[in-house]
Amino acid sequence: MIRKFTLSHYVREVIFLPDWYPLHWFRCLYSSQDNLEDIIEGDIHGIREINDTFQRFFLDKDEKIDKIQIKVDTNQLIEGDIPTIRIRLIMGIRFFTTKGRKSRTIDDIKGQMYIEQFDGYTLGYVTGNSGRYINQLQFYWYKTL
Repeated sequence: MIRKFTLSHYVREVIFLPDWYPLHWFRCLYSSQDNLEDIIEGDIHGIREINDTFQRFFLDKDEKIDKIQIKVDTNQLIEGDIPTIRIRLIMGIRFFTTKGRKSRTIDDIKGQMYIEQFDGYTLGYVTGNSGRYINQLQFYWYKTL
């Protein structure tokens, strides 16, 4: 769990490495309705290089994420010149908001599309599992009051 994180915190911004497939890394930043200036940085999912340029998807103070699309595909991992295991990786991710906005498109990315959305709920926070690539994410949803 993220230090100082409470149930009043929500995803305020998502930063990610653009145009890299599979999805190399992304990070959520959280703030509270009570204090929009107190930003809590979530874990980096994947591996971020020091010199990576990134894009930001910033939400307004009265805006929340209410739908997520993910594209997943099976890839052959190669170590040196030797093919190793085949693994399912997250190729791309797109966030939709309560104001009808969406982050970058993933329509042109190869893979199977999955959608996570629950009527009456918005995204609270994200956890996951990754090494060099992101292979597992868990989204936690809060009931909209």
